Amino acid sequence: NMSLCKQLRQTVEFSCYTVNMRTVYTHITLLYIYRILVNIKIIKIGYFLMLHYQHVNRGTPV
Repeated sequence: NMSLCKQLRQTVEFSCYTVNMRTVYTHITLLYIYRILVNIKIIKIGYFLMLHYQHVNRGTPV
């Protein structure tokens, strides 16, 4: 009976550990994706601003 309890506890601890690792990996992945998206957004905004300023400098309406 004691060994069964011990085994059960080990299994539960292991599953908790794997779940924790999975959430950690998910968080890291989400953070990574978020950073990539933010970078893309910044690049896009910078590109649009650059185009806008080029138009302004030329004196042509956007």
